[in-house]
Amino acid sequence: MRRSTTAVPGNPRSNGDAQSAINRTLEEVERDYITRVLEDRAWRIEGPHGAAHLLGMNPSTLRTRMAKLGITKASQSAAGNSGN
Repeated sequence: MRRSTTAVPGNPRSNGDAQSAINRTLEEVERDYITRVLEDRAWRIEGPHGAAHLLGMNPSTLRTRMAKLGITKASQSAAGNSGN
């Protein structure tokens, strides 16, 4: 049986970076993915254009996951400005 992969942004198989993905934990991958979705949605959680809708979860569930993973808008904007 042959597996196929879909070209998904951040998919290690689609960009040839499989080795680094192997060394990452599920929690790291989940944190990165949720953060990317939140950034794409301008940190909107609820509503038809919110991150929770795109992720297929209840907004309160998304907030709980964010708290567990340490995701906050302030921490992400600070990380993005560290290169200045």
